[in-house]
Amino acid sequence: MRKLLLLQLIVLGSLFITQNIWSQTNLDQNLVLHYNFDKNGKNAAQDKYHLKIDDATEKRWYAWEVGKDDKPETALKFWGNSDGLNTGLDISPDKLPELTYTAWVYGRPLGYIFGTSLPYDADKKYTSRTLQVTKKNINAECNRWTSDHKPFFSNINSKGLEEDQWNFIAMTVKAQDSTMMLYANGEFYELKKDVKVFHSKKPNTLIIGFTKSNTMSPRLNGRIDEIRVYDKALTTEELTQLSGITFKSAKERAERTSLINMILLWTLIVFLVLATLYMIYVLFTEKKYKAISDAEFNQFAIDAKSNPDFMATNQLAHKYVEDAFETWKVVGGTPGDEFRSPSTRKNFVDTYAALDKARALKPTDKAVTNRMNELGDVLNDLSKRRFYGNKALTIIAFIVPLAVMLIQWKILDAGRIAGVVVLALPAIAYIFANFAPSYLVANRSNMFGGMFGGIIAALMGAGAAAAAAQHYNQITWSDGSKTVESDLGSDTASLGFGLVIIIAAILLSVVLVTIAATIAFFRNYVFYK
Repeated sequence: MRKLLLLQLIVLGSLFITQNIWSQTNLDQNLVLHYNFDKNGKNAAQDKYHLKIDDATEKRWYAWEVGKDDKPETALKFWGNSDGLNTGLDISPDKLPELTYTAWVYGRPLGYIFGTSLPYDADKKYTSRTLQVTKKNINAECNRWTSDHKPFFSNINSKGLEEDQWNFIAMTVKAQDSTMMLYANGEFYELKKDVKVFHSKKPNTLIIGFTKSNTMSPRLNGRIDEIRVYDKALTTEELTQLSGITFKSAKERAERTSLINMILLWTLIVFLVLATLYMIYVLFTEKKYKAISDAEFNQFAIDAKSNPDFMATNQLAHKYVEDAFETWKVVGGTPGDEFRSPSTRKNFVDTYAALDKARALKPTDKAVTNRMNELGDVLNDLSKRRFYGNKALTIIAFIVPLAVMLIQWKILDAGRIAGVVVLALPAIAYIFANFAPSYLVANRSNMFGGMFGGIIAALMGAGAAAAAAQHYNQITWSDGSKTVESDLGSDTASLGFGLVIIIAAILLSVVLVTIAATIAFFRNYVFYK
């Protein structure tokens, strides 16, 4: 039995190895360029399209470095000052209707990995089957037809590459059906289906490390290894086989991220709405002590005629009141004659409850009712909610929804009005959230110290200072005299920079006021008890 199992494993393993070898061999049939850069520029796929690489010390165009297999002098380092390596391979759609580029790059090189020899010229039809790495992403570039049947630049953008490691990147093109795909960081990106790619009929040579199809072509600066070019558009499965990386759809990730962001946004909106409604309810229903009037006291005296033990009733009412008072925090006075003040929410709750119990006894002792009214007035005064927020921050936060409303004034409908309300919601919530009881503010150390308002004030001040700055040039003439003239260029630049800072501060205020409103809500309405 064991021999049979071993034999099955050997057979399966052989089939797997054979399949991989056959698949790799099948891929190699479409391989037209393969530069492994093992201290040479030889095309390992076939005996042509060799590269002439000059890395002389005085030129410093390229240098041999450690490759992805950690072997020395098996990768090529571009220094960002060469016109690239001309492969001699014509990649025009007439010659290669289908095309695949693959490469391993270290970290985040800058510039064109795959470029073309066809120069950019608005009067000529050109192609740009190019692949460029930037600081933020990777661009697989092409041209598409515009509505007036002219070629127009288009591209696919990916996420940025991972730093301090080797990254596999690839680009596939099909001229027949305008299919174009970009692979990077374990994800693949597709050209929009409604984009029709324009393909020039002109001869076009592949360049490694530079391109002439862009007027602002950055020369490659970075390390690359294992350049491959195929004369077919490899499938995702074939690229996985080649690289060992399983690729996922970036579109699915983007849609999933978009859904998560939408859920988070609506959660925030619902939270702010419910929190605002709750705060309004609290402001209108929070308990207050109603003083005992003379009419009510006289009614107590009338009712006491039927109570033979009214003296004990007065003593019990007095005890309820004084016991509650004894729980307050000592703030002055002398032993036996202390000045006290309620400092916690429990003090307020317990004292309100004690006053209700004393009131229910209908005391007829004026000293007791006066004492009750005295404590009730203290509670009412200290529990009164006042606005303790930053007024300037509140006003600035309203600028964004106000500006949106004014811009859309002539086309306002229910949807746009709802959008304006949503933009104003953080500021509205901030206003209500900062209505805090006086005792709470007095007994709480402010850890934030108006930090959010300070940030906006600092930005607004910096923007205003930059916008108002005046620049002058001192000119010395041939006779030695000097004149001072206003530097209009610098003045304009400062004005623009200042306005940008001010606008950024206004937009930032919406974010900061949301954070501040949330913090204030929990401090003043939830955890204050």
